This record gives sequence, structure tokens and C-alpha cells, in this order.
Amino acid sequence: MGRLKTSSLFVLLLFLSIFLMALRAPVDTDMWWHLAAGRYSPALRPLNFDFFSHTVEGTPWLNHSWLSQHFFYGLYRIGGLQAIALATAFIVTLSFAIIYSSQGNPYVKGFSLLVAALASSVVWTPRPHLFSFLAFAFIINRLERLRGRTDVILLPFVFMLWANLHGGYIAGLAVMLLSLVGNLGDSLLYKDPEARRKAKLLALILPLTLLAICFNPWGFELLLYPVKTLRIRTLQAYIQEWASPDFHILANHPGIWLTIAIMLILAFSKTSVKWADLLPLLGFFYLYLLAVRNIAFYSLLAGLTLMRYGEVALQRFDFLRPSSKRSYLNTLILILALAVASFRAYHVLKEQSIQAQEQSSLPRNAVEFSLKEGLTGNLFNSYNWGGYLIWHLYPYCKVFVDGRTDLYGEEILRDFLRVARAEEGWGRILERYKVKIVIVEREVPLVRCLELQKGWRKVYEDSLAVIFVREGSLSQ
Repeated sequence: MGRLKTSSLFVLLLFLSIFLMALRAPVDTDMWWHLAAGRYSPALRPLNFDFFSHTVEGTPWLNHSWLSQHFFYGLYRIGGLQAIALATAFIVTLSFAIIYSSQGNPYVKGFSLLVAALASSVVWTPRPHLFSFLAFAFIINRLERLRGRTDVILLPFVFMLWANLHGGYIAGLAVMLLSLVGNLGDSLLYKDPEARRKAKLLALILPLTLLAICFNPWGFELLLYPVKTLRIRTLQAYIQEWASPDFHILANHPGIWLTIAIMLILAFSKTSVKWADLLPLLGFFYLYLLAVRNIAFYSLLAGLTLMRYGEVALQRFDFLRPSSKRSYLNTLILILALAVASFRAYHVLKEQSIQAQEQSSLPRNAVEFSLKEGLTGNLFNSYNWGGYLIWHLYPYCKVFVDGRTDLYGEEILRDFLRVARAEEGWGRILERYKVKIVIVEREVPLVRCLELQKGWRKVYEDSLAVIFVREGSLSQ
């Protein structure tokens, strides 16, 4: 191998680091029901009604992630959970590579992306929202360099594909709308002809994009999906990723670092900030404060903003200028880094490592017990474990609830919380839904009540999960 430039080594190590950060055991709680949907879906068509649960069985399901489910299940059939882990890391890395492709100093861009990667790493999980992460990176990269006729065709096409991969397309619409308003502001306040040109293009592209989104199995109905989901108040009350970020948790601190870095860069930048950049950034910072899952979009926008204005603010520092010098030492460092990366990848992707992660966070042993003992019937289960139980126990058992909050709606989710918290009437709810088996975390208040309740028997317990059955439900 030839000599390698220091700046090139820096870029390669940056993306190698992001890839390794994203390479994890695929044990996300929602991944499993997406895999199950892919397993039972008709070929290249969506699963559009529910048969995994007993609470809303037969209900029409606006399954906006149907194409992603085929993708993930296809990966699983080809290479198991290891293939899903590798694909997750690749999609995350590709998203940042798209942002990095903007012109600028490689060191400034690298620092910006590294902070953005640390901030968004909390949501790098093998689920369809990864495609929203990738598509959003592509959209904001194109907004920076709108090119006329090409983008009039390209951007609506991207949204058409996005709308069949994940419902996060609404974030793309929001950033385009905010960019349109920002460019209008720049053209009026600063008489900027480039901003006026972009505003005209976006005014043309947005209606075409709305029309393109409707090319899905549900047509115009999909446009109302985000509104329907956000109206479910239980999301904010119970589901962690829909709650505001808890900055007492260390994993959420990079979001603070990212925001402070932007404030410093904008303060020291010699150029005035464009409204076309500022409005989307402020809009998605506001959304991030409302729900931690929105850090995915905010981090990409913030990283791009740091890249745009960071080079101007830091141009006085000569040591940040990329060097054209080449060295065999750089090549040696890269080879060593690749060796370390290969060792880590092997360790993460080992079957034993994945099983250990699964066993520590999911009811793997409880599921094995249930299958061994032949338990069948309606479940009351942990919300977080619903997808995992669907993947392993359907069709023998049907879940009470899982991560498809838009399908269950407010009433079912309220009933779930009343039972889990052992609030007044919990027993009548279990009777109404003909629940025969309960699989929940040991610390759930319901556990203590079932231990004292006649007609229920504890048949399994470990450090993570507990199983109760109604008398007569356990096979003899």
C-alpha cells in the first residue's frame, strides 16, 4: 500500500469509528414485530390487518413500514441477526457520509459529524426509522444544493419511496417547509437572488412531494397517520422515546454538547446566519426537546450547521488546514485500526454475544419455558416485550399490546397501564380480554397483586421476567 495523507487517514478513521459505534447486537424491542410482519406478509405486499394480538385482532392496520419489514426479514433469512446488525451500521454510516459530502475542511466536518454521531447514537436501532435517518440526511444535503429540474423529479421520488419505508417522512416535509420559509425570509430581508431561486423551487417541489407520498397502499390516508399517532397521549406518559430527553442520563449529554458547539460556532462566525439554515435548526431543536427520538433529525441538521459555519469561525487556526504530506506511518495506523475493528466486529457478531445481550434485556428464558411447557392463550405482557413475544410465541399466544401504538389506540393503551400498575379494576380488564397468561417484568406492581390473587399461579421466575397462568392453563 502507498503512503496515506493525514487528512485521508482522519476521514477513514472517522467513518470506521461511526460504523463501529453503530455495530451492535440487534436486540431492539420493536425490531421483532417488524420481523414477524415481514415473515407473514404476502410477497411484496403489506400486512394490512392485525392477527398478532387478541385485543385488536382483525383491525385494519396502516402498516406504513411494510417495505422496511420485507427488507429486514429478507436480511434475516439471508444472514440472521448478524446481517441485520451489519446493515444497521452501514445505513447509519452512509447517512453521515451523505452529510460529509458537502464541501469544506475535513477536520471541521469530521468534528461536526463526530459530535452529531454521539448525540444521535441513542436511536441507532435496527428498525424502519433507520430509513428515515438516511432519507432525512439525503434531503437536507439536497436542500443545500438545489439544482432545478433534477430535484423537481428526484425529491418527490425519494419521498414516494420513503413513505413506504417509514412514517418519518413527515420530518422531511417539515424541513422542506421550514427551508422554504427561511429562503423567503432571506430573499426579502437580504435581497438574496439565490434564496429567491430556492424558494421558488421548493414551492414547486412541495405539492409534488405531497402527491408522491400518496403512492402507497393506503393512498391519501397515509398523510393523516402522523397526526393520528401524535394524538395518543399515552405515548408521552409511558413510552420513553416519545418523552422529553432526561439530561440527567449521560447518554443524552451529547445532545447538550452539540447545542453548545453550535452556539459557540455561530457566535464566532464572521458571516451572518441565514434564515434558511436557522429556522430548520430551531424547529427540530424544539421537536427534540419534546421527544428524545427526534434527536435523530436534530443531530443531522446540527452537524450540517456546524460544518457550514465552523470553517468560517475556525479559519484563523492554521493547524486545522489539511496537509498534503503523505506517510507510511498513516498507512500502518489504518491497518492497525482495521485489525482492531475486525476483532470488535467479530466479538459483537458472535452468536454467543448476541444471545447474551438478548438474555440480559429480553425474556429469552421465559419464552423458552413457555414453549417447553406448551402454554397457549391470550397474553397480558410488558409493552416493551410485545414484539419479542410475537416473534417467538405466535401463533400459540397472542399479545395484549406491543409497539404498534397507532394500531392499539388510546383505550387499549390505557387498559394496559391500569393493569400493569394494578390500578382499580385491573382484574375485570383481564377477565374482559380473557387473559390466560401474564409475562411481565418482576418489578411491575401487577406481580405482587397476582401473587395474592386466587386463580393465578406463578409458574416461572428469573432475574428479569415472571410468568403467571390461570389455573388449568399449564399443560400437564
